[in-house]
Amino acid sequence: MDKWLICPESSQNARPPNNNKKWKPAYEATRNTNASRELMGKWLSKYQWLRVEYAGDGEQLCFCKWCSDTKRVNTFTKGVCVTKADVLNKHEKIEDHKYAQIAFVSEEPTKSWKSAVVSANTKAAIAVKAVMNIVYFQCKENIATRKIKSLKQLCCDLGGDNLRDLEVDKHTNYESYDAVHDMEDAMANLIKNNILNKIKESSWYSVCIDESTDVSVTQSVIIYLKSVCKGQLTTDFLQLQSLTGSTADDIYTAVYNVLTKFNIDFKKVSSVGSDGASVMVGCRNGVATKFKQHNAYMIPIHCVAHRLALASGQAADTIPYLLKFQEIMNKTFKYFEYSGKRTRTLHAMQSVLDQADKKFVQIFHTRWLSFFGALEALNCNWVALVSLLIQDKSAVGQGLLKSMTSYKFLACSAFLTDVLYILNQLCLTFQKQDLNLNTVLSQVEACVAELKSISETQTGTKYMAFLDEVPKTATPEGFDYQGHHVRDNESMRKECKSIFALFMTHIIKNIGERLGNMDQIAQFIFLLPSSIPDVTSADFATYGDDDLVKVCEHFKDHDSLGNHSKLSAEWKLIKRILVVRCKSMKLKELVKFLDDQSLNDLYPLMVSLYEFILSLPMATVDCERGFSVMNLTKTSLRNRMTIPHLSNVMMISINGGDRRTFDFLMVSLYEFIWCLCMNLSFHFRWQLLIVSGVLVL
Repeated sequence: MDKWLICPESSQNARPPNNNKKWKPAYEATRNTNASRELMGKWLSKYQWLRVEYAGDGEQLCFCKWCSDTKRVNTFTKGVCVTKADVLNKHEKIEDHKYAQIAFVSEEPTKSWKSAVVSANTKAAIAVKAVMNIVYFQCKENIATRKIKSLKQLCCDLGGDNLRDLEVDKHTNYESYDAVHDMEDAMANLIKNNILNKIKESSWYSVCIDESTDVSVTQSVIIYLKSVCKGQLTTDFLQLQSLTGSTADDIYTAVYNVLTKFNIDFKKVSSVGSDGASVMVGCRNGVATKFKQHNAYMIPIHCVAHRLALASGQAADTIPYLLKFQEIMNKTFKYFEYSGKRTRTLHAMQSVLDQADKKFVQIFHTRWLSFFGALEALNCNWVALVSLLIQDKSAVGQGLLKSMTSYKFLACSAFLTDVLYILNQLCLTFQKQDLNLNTVLSQVEACVAELKSISETQTGTKYMAFLDEVPKTATPEGFDYQGHHVRDNESMRKECKSIFALFMTHIIKNIGERLGNMDQIAQFIFLLPSSIPDVTSADFATYGDDDLVKVCEHFKDHDSLGNHSKLSAEWKLIKRILVVRCKSMKLKELVKFLDDQSLNDLYPLMVSLYEFILSLPMATVDCERGFSVMNLTKTSLRNRMTIPHLSNVMMISINGGDRRTFDFLMVSLYEFIWCLCMNLSFHFRWQLLIVSGVLVL
C-alpha cells in the first residue's frame, strides 16, 4: 500500500506540507467529530483508491490515488470536496479511472499470471469463474442458452451471491446470447488448442469423417482425429463443418479447408476413415481418393461396423421369407407405436404373466443388426402379445396373429436370435473406442468359427430350447406352445431348414469377403507379434522379409519408411524382442511398450511403422456418437443454432473434461485477449483481466 494512502489499519500516513498550502495530517482532521471519522472510515474501507487530505482552512478534499499515480487528468487528481458517496461511485465508472485501475493492478508483483489469479481477492474473479462454470455445465448437459438467467438465479438462491457481482446494471449482466456464446467460444478454443498441440507432437494421425443432416435439415460433415502421441492413442472431435452440397468435391473442400486452417501436416495422415459410401471411398472421384493426392501412402478405410451391417443385411436380402419376417416385426412396432390403448393393455398382460417389459423396436435395413433388439422384445413378449392379438378383431391384429402363430415364424425367431447374438457381440466389439487391427482380426475369426459351428450342427441355444418344447415331427392339426395354438406342417419345417442353411452360407461368405481381407490393411498383418513364429522355428530367420518389400513399396514416397535396407535391418533385430517379450500383447500395448522402453531411439523406423498401424481407424463409430451429441444438442426447440455455435458446444460436450478440473483461468486469459482484439466492452475486458491476472493493453 502506498505510504500516502489512508487505510483503516493505519493513520500514520500524512502527506508532507505543500509550499502553497498548509496541510495537516489527515488523521488529525478526522478526529474533529465522531461522525466525520466514522464516515471517512467507511469510505476508505470501501474505495481502496481513495485518498483524503485536508487544507489549512479545514476543507476536505478527496483524491484518486490510481489516477494520480498514472498521470490521469480529472477532478479527482486535482482534489474535490465530496459529501455524497454517489460522487465516488460515478468516478469508478469513468474510463479514465478504469484504465488507471488496470495500470495499478499490473504493477503489483506476481510470479505468474496463474498465481496472481489465485492470490487475487476480488469478487469479480469469483463471479466470472462462477458464470463460466454455469456455461460449461450447460454445454455438458445440453441445456439451452436462454436458461443461463434461471440457472444464475438458482445458484444465487442456493447461496452463490458472488454471481451478483458480475452485474454492472440491469442491462449489463452477461446473460445475453452474445456473452454466453463468447464464453463458449473461449472454452472451445482452449480445448481445441490443447488437441492441436497434441496433434503436432504426434507421429501419425488419421482423419475420420461422416456426413449427416440435423433437425433443421442442414448438411454438415463431422471430423475426428485419431492420433498416436508418445505411445498413447487418442481420438478427438475436431469440428463440425457446414456443407454447400453432398458431392465428393463439396465434402473434400470442407474437410480440406478445416485441416489447412489448423495446419494439419498431410504427410502425417495415415488414413481417412468413412462409412464406405461411394462418395467417400470411390476409386475415381471419392473423398479419400482426392486426399491421396497429398499423400500417396494414405489408406482409405471402410468402417468395419458398417461392413458387418452390410454383410448381415445383404445375406438376409437374398431370402424372401426373412424380408417378410422383417416386415412383420416392423408392423408389430407400428401396431403399438401409434396406440396408447394397446400399449397399456400389453403392459397389463405382461404384469399378470410376470414377463419382462421390453419395448418393441423398429428395424432399419441400413442397421440390420438392430434386429437383435427386436427379437429380444418378441421373445419376452410373445405370450402377452398373442393374448392381446386374439382379443383384437381388427384386420391388422388378426393378420399379425396369423403370422406369429406359425411354426416357421417361431423357428426363424429362435434361430435368428442365436445367430444375431454372435453378430451383435461382434458389432459391440467394433463399437469400442480405440479399436485396432489385431482386435478386429481375432474377433472376426472367432465369430466366423462360431457361425460355422451353428451352421453345421444347428445347435444354437435358443433354437435347441425351442425344439425341446415342440413336437419332434410335424403335426398338421397344429400344437399348443406356451398356452397358444400354433400352426404346423411338414412343408414349414423343410422350408425352415432351407432358410437356415441358405442364410448361414451367405452370412459366412459375406463376412469373409468384407472383413476377412481388408484390402491394403492386410499387408501389415505379418507385423503383429502374434503372427511371428517362435525363435526356434525354422521360418523365424526369414519371416516377413517378402512382406516387408511390399510395405516398402507402399511407403515409397515416404521420407524414411520407403528405405528397404534400413527397415529390413531393424526388422531382423526387433522381431526377436517382439517374440520373446511381446507375443501376447495387443497392438496398443505393444506401442506403449516400445515407447516406455525408449526403443524408438534404436528402431525408429519399426516403431514409426507400428504407430502407423495403430493410428488406422478401423471403425468410425466416434463420428456416429458425435452425431448423437449433435442431435441431443440441436433439437426441434433449438433448431436455429448455427453450425459454428453447435460445433463449439459439441467440442465442450465431447472433449471437455470434468467441470471441477477444467482450467477456467486459462479460458479467461484467452477470452480477455480475444475481447481486446474484437474491441468488446471495456467492463468485460476488465472483469476478465481480474480473473486472468495478465495485463494486455
